[in-house]
Amino acid sequence: MRRPVASVAAASLLAAVATGCGGHRTSSGTNDADMGKQLVTAFGCGGCHEIAGVARADGQVGPSLHDLRQRRVIAGSLPNTPENVARWIDDPKAVELCVNVEVHIIQL
Repeated sequence: MRRPVASVAAASLLAAVATGCGGHRTSSGTNDADMGKQLVTAFGCGGCHEIAGVARADGQVGPSLHDLRQRRVIAGSLPNTPENVARWIDDPKAVELCVNVEVHIIQL
């Protein structure tokens, strides 16, 4: 089941990661990076992840999201594309399961 709020958060986080500190201004005057930071804070992503530029995002459970946009792969072996990052944020367990099955098949 798709969660529209999570999809919006994924898109905004993606915009924040992709644009760094800048970003495009929305009609309300908020830029994409600011909106991404607000959503990351609201959803508590920093409880598990370290996220540069986001207050109290100093979690140690999940991987650091510092320089995510510069990584070639995410979730172990997926190409780092906006679509894959959005899928991963929206349903991380499903993406990680697909990656694990793919790796297992390759090893056979």
